Amino acid sequence: MLLAPLAQAGDTGMDPEATFAYGENTGWFNTRPSAEDQLTLHFDGTQGSLSGFVWGENIGWVCFPTNGYGGVEVNDIGELSGYAWGENVGWIHFPTNGKGGVAIDVASGTFYGHAWGENIGWIRFASVTHGVRTVAFDRQGQGTPNWWLDHHSVSEGDDAGDGVPAWRKYVMDVSPTNAGNGLVITSVTNNGTSRVTFTPASSRRVYTLMRSADLASSNAWADVAGQTRVTGSGTSQTLNDTNTTAVNIYYAIRVEDPLAP
Repeated sequence: MLLAPLAQAGDTGMDPEATFAYGENTGWFNTRPSAEDQLTLHFDGTQGSLSGFVWGENIGWVCFPTNGYGGVEVNDIGELSGYAWGENVGWIHFPTNGKGGVAIDVASGTFYGHAWGENIGWIRFASVTHGVRTVAFDRQGQGTPNWWLDHHSVSEGDDAGDGVPAWRKYVMDVSPTNAGNGLVITSVTNNGTSRVTFTPASSRRVYTLMRSADLASSNAWADVAGQTRVTGSGTSQTLNDTNTTAVNIYYAIRVEDPLAP
């Protein structure tokens, strides 16, 4: 497969080099018949939906509605569920149990699996000769995925007024449009063990406790053993340092996106 052109911030449509599904009884389906008429993924990191149009070479338009009857939803692990509508063929089902089922690999954006048309049979979304891929999960230069930029209507360098660019707020998993929000150490206590409490501790991020006894050194910070890449609890969280023999110890928290390349 050829590499797709560099995605632009806010682009959550289809990869121009990977747009075709195949119906066993109907032939090819183009998920990007034009830049205007294509499947688009709307996602917030937890749930989302598909909207737009697909063109079937032998059956005409297939609509992915966003209101009224039908609609195809996406869950947090990329599984699709619901119904699209073909003007000439009726409902196309994206099942979540039993035979079939379509999902998106949230690391690559590639679709895989089968949908079922009540009047046309199976539609295959991936094979060795064709495939469908959204650029919604492609990342910009600082590692921010397109779906997140689109969801918040920002670009990586946007600043809400607090001097922190949007891409850093993505890493912290906070809103980029609210000034002043971000990762904060709320308390440090010591009773034989240093306890460092911070917020927010997103369940979609991993956190490492770092310590330093000499801020003047260029190599001041070191990871605390046993407190590296700890998954966030979803609220506030405490990491512990049992090696607290130094008189003065400084602490910092490093946050990372575990899905980042």
